[in-house]
Amino acid sequence: MIQRSRNQEKLIPIHQNRDANYSENLSLRFLRVSASLRECFLVCIIASCFLPLFSIAQPYQTLGPNSCGTNQNNCHVKENTWWVNDDHYSTADPFFDAAGKYAKISKLYGLSTADISKGNQKCMECHGTVISASATREVEFGVSCENCHGAGSGYKDIHSEKGGYPKALKLGMIEMKNLDTRATTCVRCHLITEPKLVSAGHPTGEDFDYVRGIRQNIAKHWKHPAESAGELQPLFERAVQTRGPVQQIVSVERTAPKKNLEEAPRSTPSPMPITEERQAATQVIAPQPREEMNRAMQPMTLEMPQQQDFAPTSVAPLMLPPFPAIKDSMSTQQILLIIKKRLNLLYQMTDGR
Repeated sequence: MIQRSRNQEKLIPIHQNRDANYSENLSLRFLRVSASLRECFLVCIIASCFLPLFSIAQPYQTLGPNSCGTNQNNCHVKENTWWVNDDHYSTADPFFDAAGKYAKISKLYGLSTADISKGNQKCMECHGTVISASATREVEFGVSCENCHGAGSGYKDIHSEKGGYPKALKLGMIEMKNLDTRATTCVRCHLITEPKLVSAGHPTGEDFDYVRGIRQNIAKHWKHPAESAGELQPLFERAVQTRGPVQQIVSVERTAPKKNLEEAPRSTPSPMPITEERQAATQVIAPQPREEMNRAMQPMTLEMPQQQDFAPTSVAPLMLPPFPAIKDSMSTQQILLIIKKRLNLLYQMTDGR
């Protein structure tokens, strides 16, 4: 069947006209689908950028020890009696000593000594209980319940009810009965892997005895016996491996200010050791009366010991490789590591002399 075109100049088969319309519609559909896919892809990218912000946000608030237990005699009496006598109770106290070791470390880290005991500072992430309502103020307590068991605003009331433990786990409580979770929680603060903090002089915690700490200390506030060392040690080692290795960092210490020379105590010079030659040279024989008159009339001559000539010892020059180039973009830590390697090389080439 043939269809006549409008201009009557060309005859077009009907099936060719249908094929052209179908191709045009297919192209339009493809463009629409492509635009939709592009929009979906753009939305996914934007969502991925903001998703970490929502995941980091704390849905629950830290209430502090006074909210449960310490001011309520009917709740956690045994646990709080253990806590106030444990080292965790006073972990924030040393930060109030402006001249103490903790203040020196925080100063080298770059924190103000006046602010290190505040809840919004780096130190209090592990050394204190940061109450959400007063995070910018100085902390009042050391490490307490919520540091390990999670912020309690969601589960405070429900966890003490009968059968409330599973519900509390969905409302912010950390399941410390889980051995992997427990090891990870302890390692988070007892093993320091941040290079900047280690270089400021903070102990790395590599000597932390997790098994001993759990069995002989932490388990005292539990209602169930502690697990065996064979159960705890492998999970602790796995948590340490997940945390990452402790890097060997050169500790940075600021030199002490020079004292005034007038204030510096004067050191008494040590006496010269008396050798046989020196003793013989300084020995005086008491003269007889006649000899004394003769000696007074004669000039005294002193014989000085002849100075021995020492031949200089020939020392072969050390052939050291060129000193590595130090760039402006390098950090203080990188420069100190270069110097340390150079000194080690020099020590090895001189056999420690």
